[in-house]
Amino acid sequence: MIIGLPCFRFKIVGHYFALVTLALSEVTRLLIVALRDQTGGSLSDAFKQFPALDLAIYGLMLVLFIIYMPKGILGTVFEVWRKRSQAAPAAR
Repeated sequence: MIIGLPCFRFKIVGHYFALVTLALSEVTRLLIVALRDQTGGSLSDAFKQFPALDLAIYGLMLVLFIIYMPKGILGTVFEVWRKRSQAAPAAR
């Protein structure tokens, strides 16, 4: 979402969106390694020290998925699938 909203605002879509996403993830990785003293580098134990934070992040991601899934393409696929399975016995 942090990457997607600015990209769609500046009309970066398709292959260029994929390239921007890959570039930003690589920049993030390089920053983490470069700031080794603050972040612990690429082998950091930061999340192992705070397992509740890790659980909270996964919980937040699950809640956001449940909220936004029905509005997206995956929600549409499940809705069509459900309607097809309900209509199938009537067609026989």
